[in-house]
Amino acid sequence: VCITARQVDSWLALEVRDDGVGMPRVYGERTGLTNTRERLERCYPGRQSFTIVSGEPKGTRVLIRLPWSTFPSTAQHAPAG
Repeated sequence: VCITARQVDSWLALEVRDDGVGMPRVYGERTGLTNTRERLERCYPGRQSFTIVSGEPKGTRVLIRLPWSTFPSTAQHAPAG
């Protein structure tokens, strides 16, 4: 399994890739994939994508695109001890 994340223009592009047996070209989404799609749409309405590319008979890639944003660091460090 290979996982990559990179900034492409104003997007965060995530890719999860494997070299397993792949997925059938026609497959039914199960609960996990459906929940992932729904959650991404709730968090980033109309501003995200979730794509599965099967390399059947070998390998699958999942591509996720989200809006790129940066936030100022507001992390507070707890005192040691």
